[in-house]
Amino acid sequence: MLEALFTALGLVLGGVATVVGLLHDEKPSIPRKVLFILASVGVAVGLITTYVQYQDRKTADKAADDARQRLTAIQDKVGDLAQVDGSVQTKMEDLTMLDKLGGGQYYVVIDTFKKSSAPDDKDFASVKNRLTLLYPNAEANGLLWTSPAPGSPTRYELRFGRNLTPSSAEIFLNLANQGLANGHALIRRER
Repeated sequence: MLEALFTALGLVLGGVATVVGLLHDEKPSIPRKVLFILASVGVAVGLITTYVQYQDRKTADKAADDARQRLTAIQDKVGDLAQVDGSVQTKMEDLTMLDKLGGGQYYVVIDTFKKSSAPDDKDFASVKNRLTLLYPNAEANGLLWTSPAPGSPTRYELRFGRNLTPSSAEIFLNLANQGLANGHALIRRER
């Protein structure tokens, strides 16, 4: 605002000086009248231009303030990057500690189904379909397969993941419990 005020003041003083100079000239003439009109128009155009620039600057400053407020709101929602990084590091340390409990010998049992049972066959197809929609290459890569249930010749298991570390098995179990399984998922160790 101070810049606009000084610009306007400079234009007015320059215009007044020109007009006073023209009025004190003793010879009335057409060129003097033209110069007087041009000086007056110049002052008017300068003042209008200064006002327009002032309004544009005000709008730009308001937009910058709005952007700063939005950025602050986003930063408040996300939190400090150091806090997020610390949280990730803590989780990674927890998973690393979990891996120290065993090697890559685990898999997840998504669910157990009864052989030759129409309702179980339907459940099996539904669960397998959800898995293959989310992980289309799981079966081709050997991460999704069926196997007889241990100790039960009339049942079979749908298994997810092979040679998993304990932390990986926990992640696969979490995926299974997030809508892939019918609530029966569990981690098993390979024998």
